[in-house]
Amino acid sequence: MPALLPFPPPYRAWLTLSNDPDNTVEADWVELHETIWGEFGLPFGDSVFLRSINETLPDQVSVETLPRAATAHPVDTLHSWGDYILSTQEAFHRARAVEALDTLAALELEPRVWVDHSFFQGNVLHHSHLGSLPKIEDASGHVYENSLYTLDLVVEAGVRYVWDTLVRRSFPRPGRPTPAAEYFTARTGSATRGKVFAVLQKMGNPAWRWARSERFDYRAERTKVCYPHTFPDGRTLYCFSRYGGWEFADIHGFGQLTRASELDRIVAAGAACIVYTHLGKRRAQDMSEGQHIPASTRESLGALRDRHRAGQLMVSPTSQLLDYCVLRDHARVQGNTVDFRADGIRWQSLGADDLAGHRFGVAGVKRSALRVTCQGQPLEVSVGDEAGAVAFEVAP
Repeated sequence: MPALLPFPPPYRAWLTLSNDPDNTVEADWVELHETIWGEFGLPFGDSVFLRSINETLPDQVSVETLPRAATAHPVDTLHSWGDYILSTQEAFHRARAVEALDTLAALELEPRVWVDHSFFQGNVLHHSHLGSLPKIEDASGHVYENSLYTLDLVVEAGVRYVWDTLVRRSFPRPGRPTPAAEYFTARTGSATRGKVFAVLQKMGNPAWRWARSERFDYRAERTKVCYPHTFPDGRTLYCFSRYGGWEFADIHGFGQLTRASELDRIVAAGAACIVYTHLGKRRAQDMSEGQHIPASTRESLGALRDRHRAGQLMVSPTSQLLDYCVLRDHARVQGNTVDFRADGIRWQSLGADDLAGHRFGVAGVKRSALRVTCQGQPLEVSVGDEAGAVAFEVAP
C-alpha cells in the first residue's frame, strides 16, 4: 500500500537539539557557536533568553546583553520569556511579555517552540501552569485576573509547540507507539515502577481517565513525536517530549547521549530524538578547564556530523522536525496521489510555501505516476528516486 516514509529520504532517523541557555556565559557561547555551527556545520536550532535578571547568574547570556545570540545561528525556541528567577529587584508580569513581543518583532524572530524554564511562575506546564490561566479562583469562589497569564501572547509570538515537561530515555518511533511499561519507566526513572504503573494503568482504565489522575497519564498518542494538548485557557497546541535524562543535561552529558554507539542505536531503531541539554553548563569539577567543550563531546559532534553527511541521520532545528511530522501525519495517500491537508493547529490553511523546504518520500508509487496536491489543488514538485522510494520536494 502506498505510504509516506517516516523521514526525508535517504535518512533513517532524525535528531535535533533542545538546548536550554541556562548558565551560558559569553566566552562559552562563542566557543559553542564556532564549534557546533561553525567547525562541524551542524544545522541545529537553538534557544534564547530574551532577558536574564537572575542575580545568581549575573553573566548569563541573553539577547538583551548579547544581541547576536538571536541571529548568529538559527533560533527557533524561546526558553520562556526570560530568566526572572532569583531576582530581588524585579518580578515578572504580563507587561514584560508584551515588551518581549516587541523585541521579537524588532529581531524578525518568530519562534515555533516554547520550553518552560525551571521554577518560573509564568510557565505553562513545568512546575507551574499559571502562564496558561487567564483567571485565578480562590477557595471562597473569588475570581481574580492573573497577571502571569501570557499563553495568548506565546501564541501571538508564533509558538505552536510546547515541551510537555517529560525527559525520556525512550524515543518515539514513527508508526509504533511506545509501550506503556517503557513510557512509565521513562517517566518514573525505574523499570520496576514502570512495569507496575503499566499494570495499574491497564487494570484501572478507564477509571484513571475519569479520575484524571496525573500519575496514570499514558496514552498511545502521547508517545508520538508531538501530540495535541488543550491548555486551561482553551487553546490547543502541540506538545513534545525531550530525550535524555536530568543527569545528562550538560555539555558533558550531551557527548554521552550522542556518542557513536548511541547514534547507531538511534539510526537502527528508526527513531526521532529531541535531545535535552544545557550546552552552556559544565559539571562543577570541570569549571577550571580552559576549554568549555570536552574532548569526548567534540568526538561525539564529529560522529554526528559523519552520520548526517552519510545520509543516515537527519539533523535540523527542532521546529523543522515537528513541522515535518505534522505535515506527514495529516497527509492522505490514496492510489498515486499524496494530498497534504491543514491540521488546524500549526496551520489553519496550507499552501505550497508551507511545504517548501521539506523533502518527502513515498513508497509503493511509481515515479511517473506520482501526483502531489495540497487541499486537493495540484502542486509543482521535483521528483527523484532515493532509498528505494520516490522522493519529492514542493516548489515554493
